[in-house]
Amino acid sequence: VCMSSYPIARLAGTPDVPAQLLTGPPELPRLGGPAEQSRLTGPAELGRITGPPEQSRIAGPPPAPAPAASCAAATTLFVPTYEWQQLPDEARVPAGLEISLPLDGGVKQARIPRRWQLRVWIDGHGFWRTDVTRGTPVGELRRSAAQHMRQPTEAVELLLDGSAVLDEETVESVRLFSRRDVVSVRERG
Repeated sequence: VCMSSYPIARLAGTPDVPAQLLTGPPELPRLGGPAEQSRLTGPAELGRITGPPEQSRIAGPPPAPAPAASCAAATTLFVPTYEWQQLPDEARVPAGLEISLPLDGGVKQARIPRRWQLRVWIDGHGFWRTDVTRGTPVGELRRSAAQHMRQPTEAVELLLDGSAVLDEETVESVRLFSRRDVVSVRERG
């Protein structure tokens, strides 16, 4: 699974674990003794284990997130839905998904969260934010945007890729989660 903003460390015999769970703040001890230290494997960027066993910790700052280019090798674009789906190891995962990475080696899964926040910049009005679910009607979004803009609902339209969206459509039917970067709101004129 390619999640470029989440550094991953690997403990021998366990599935992937986010590196920040291992490192934490540098001043806190994280690994208890030689047995735990010997299980740590993974990228050299995680640092080295220093200090006596009772004060063992990972030296240095947590690793920086991998650049997006490191995901270039990922060949499968994961198309999210509101139902749990298995994540192929080589999948590129869009930000904002609910992800299940079982520590027991179970199946990695992802889905669009049941409730998520749509955030759209509206010129002259700042960010408009609203919580949505799969069944939220576009008309409700338009009313919310109009309220944010202090305009009557009829004076505002919601656009996807520059095209107006019908009020009867739903967040799921227009695939809004995957298209949230092309949402815009404008006053009808």
